[in-house]
Amino acid sequence: MSLDTRARRKRVILDTALSIAACCLMSFARSLTAGLLLATMLVLAGCAGTPKTPTPKPTTPSGPPPAATVIVPSDDSVLAQAAMQALRQRGFHLTRYSAAMTRGSDDYRLMARKARYRLTLRSESIGRCRNGQTSLRYRLALIENANGNVPVSLSGADCLDAIRQALTTELDRDRIRAGRATAGPR
Repeated sequence: MSLDTRARRKRVILDTALSIAACCLMSFARSLTAGLLLATMLVLAGCAGTPKTPTPKPTTPSGPPPAATVIVPSDDSVLAQAAMQALRQRGFHLTRYSAAMTRGSDDYRLMARKARYRLTLRSESIGRCRNGQTSLRYRLALIENANGNVPVSLSGADCLDAIRQALTTELDRDRIRAGRATAGPR
């Protein structure tokens, strides 16, 4: 075999190999494209069939705003009931607390984020009035949590109706209502 024939054969074999490789490569590329297209379609079809999960909304504190809230003692005395009724009539939401919850706590800013005021009271039955009503020795204060001001402070000894009337008068004088600022110091 001549050198020329050998070169030609090598060239034919090389050309054939290159053709086969090109065909295989083209076939692979088509398969790859078809495979990627099929995979993309399956993913999209899967997403379309999946119910949308709602995005959670930012949580906001539930309940009334602090400006409309008074924390009141867990006290069921007649004086506590009368004071809570007067505050409810002025639009306040009442949240109960125990003395242990506030003992040792000087974080009034934290309390102010929860409630505008806190009610403190102490009463002791000392007998009966002429009309048969309970007579009380008492001390009552409505304290602003934000700054410690005391817009209402009552103490003494009297019949329940007289104490209730004095409290109503003080609340009205200082224009204490849910969501409204007090008139300020007297």
